[in-house]
Amino acid sequence: VDSLVVPAVSPAEYEHCRRVAVALNECSDKEQTILDLRLLQKISYEEIGVMIDCTPVAARKTFQRVRSKLMGILGE
Repeated sequence: VDSLVVPAVSPAEYEHCRRVAVALNECSDKEQTILDLRLLQKISYEEIGVMIDCTPVAARKTFQRVRSKLMGILGE
């Protein structure tokens, strides 16, 4: 693509994105799926449970555990 435009980011923004990518690589596929479904797609825990074959409670607990894990890795 000749006209590809890449937005400029500050070194701090770049470093934050790099740290997020590293942290996400620490998550299993299931954990990444739950994060995606809940955070990006705004899907309910009930629907997530159906999609990944677990209870809504298990989906919620996994989401909370992974979110805490990521926050710890990112120091937030």
